[in-house]
Amino acid sequence: MNTELHDTSLVLMAAGSSTRFDGFKQFADVGPNGEMIWEYSIFEAHRQGINVVVIVTRKELKNHFSKLLKKKIPSEIEVHLCVQELPDQLKNQRSKPLGTGHAVISALPFMRSRNIIINGDDFYGRSAFTEAAKILSSEKTFSEPRLISFPLEGCLSLSGGVSRGLLILEKQKLIEIEEFTEIKKEGGGISGLGDHSGPMDLDPKAQVSMNFWLLGRDFVKKMESGLGEFLSEMENPISGEYHIGSSIKSAAEKNDIAITCIPGNSEWAGLTHPADHYIVRSFLSGKHKKAGYSNPLWSK
Repeated sequence: MNTELHDTSLVLMAAGSSTRFDGFKQFADVGPNGEMIWEYSIFEAHRQGINVVVIVTRKELKNHFSKLLKKKIPSEIEVHLCVQELPDQLKNQRSKPLGTGHAVISALPFMRSRNIIINGDDFYGRSAFTEAAKILSSEKTFSEPRLISFPLEGCLSLSGGVSRGLLILEKQKLIEIEEFTEIKKEGGGISGLGDHSGPMDLDPKAQVSMNFWLLGRDFVKKMESGLGEFLSEMENPISGEYHIGSSIKSAAEKNDIAITCIPGNSEWAGLTHPADHYIVRSFLSGKHKKAGYSNPLWSK
């Protein structure tokens, strides 16, 4: 356990609508003892010495989350639930949350000075958290964003196409995030749809963002300052989203800050399609046997 991470929090983005999943992914039991996928992230962060957790969710899910957290998470972990509320000018135009970048901003009141920001419906593996703890504890002032990335071939679904942001890098510095949809294994390779093109063959070894970000609180304030400009220029108030990748990149460019990418070698698993539920349950059942997870997860 790293004692230098006392001023670090884990932020879980869990306000998604789970449109392609059968029910809310946030509450899918994936562990052999009914564990939910975000429990493993809290467990791994706690293992590294991070005892402050912020969960960003939807208003209608807050009460259920609260009951689960009291039942499942040890009392020594400080957990804050915050609701991702729409900006006032959008409340009469949409119900869908404004995006992952906005979710991060919503967590600001509870954030510590250093933060691991992740999806609430992904399993990232132990080595990703170990690497994150190493980075966060090695710098006295943490100002430059970091992104722990994953190889594309390890971040697919066996049940259907997925959307991923492929990273264009130069000496580990992030240059661009190229978005692809409907990525799947096909004909011995991997293909996906680009923003302005038909199907393309993709490099299985390409690094992708799975939203495992390391951000200082001061940098998140820079993201917050860019929200007003985004809202004033948003073409479609019903479907527009303030995405985490583009909002971080925009804030970094405006403040002349580099974004460093750290290629990870951790195993990933996630929930997109209904059939992924069984696949992830089987995967995590094996993890309990091989990775030393207790049964149940939080037993001492």
